[in-house]
Amino acid sequence: MRVEEKLQIVLDLQAQGVSREEITKQVGAASVKALGSFMGDRGYRSDRRTLMYVPKDSNVSAKENQKSNNTPTNIDSNTSTKKNQNLSNTDSSTLINTESITPQPNTYQVLDPIQEELIKTLTDEKETIQDMIQWFKKYRVLVASDILIELPVSENTMISCRSNKTMWEQFGAFADTNKAFSKGDLLAQALKEFVEKYNK
Repeated sequence: MRVEEKLQIVLDLQAQGVSREEITKQVGAASVKALGSFMGDRGYRSDRRTLMYVPKDSNVSAKENQKSNNTPTNIDSNTSTKKNQNLSNTDSSTLINTESITPQPNTYQVLDPIQEELIKTLTDEKETIQDMIQWFKKYRVLVASDILIELPVSENTMISCRSNKTMWEQFGAFADTNKAFSKGDLLAQALKEFVEKYNK
């Protein structure tokens, strides 16, 4: 897109009441700040009251500027001087033929029926999903085969204790056959179940 086209598109879109964020997207600027720099380099400033770009040395109010921006600015050799008088504060190199500007493509995305159904389901089940998220934040859950590890979210701690050698070897063999879980998780789940069963 040529610089002149980009400038005219910005002026036309702001005259239509399009937000700066949307204008930034449509002209492909990196950010609203970058768009402001682009406009500043071409002799425009931001009117703080109306948040519209107006010529830097203009005393014209933003509403009058908006009216003038709604008028197409076609360049032809006979009327070039008259147009330049109306836009005396605008550099003649920034004027372009608006008939050459192609409209921007529709920026809305059409959803297919599967996407619509998914969005509807997510919307309908919003509370349930939020409850599940809160539950998962509270507990760390691991499931494999018939084993369910359901532990509160907590930091791990190093322990050192003496245990029955035979039972410890059986536990080690059990942990080796269930490599989906760490020994620490298996031990913590066993301790949790023991405490829940016998803590009365």
